[in-house]
Amino acid sequence: MGTDHHAAVTAKVNRGKKAAVVGDGTVGLCGVIAAKRLGAEQIIILGRHPTPWSSMAARPCNNVNIIILTSFA
Repeated sequence: MGTDHHAAVTAKVNRGKKAAVVGDGTVGLCGVIAAKRLGAEQIIILGRHPTPWSSMAARPCNNVNIIILTSFA
């Protein structure tokens, strides 16, 4: 969690900004949490596993717009 928080701070994620998280595994989840904690308005997840992210995108996440990209073809 500390690495992801440091990465989000270094990328200057803050209230109203957009954040992209590469990878949808455990580390990616921590990246989403860090971006959300820092106030990102939109979080874009780039990964290959549609679940459990598909259910998360279907419902509001405390006013955070989450976009999931699982196909890179």
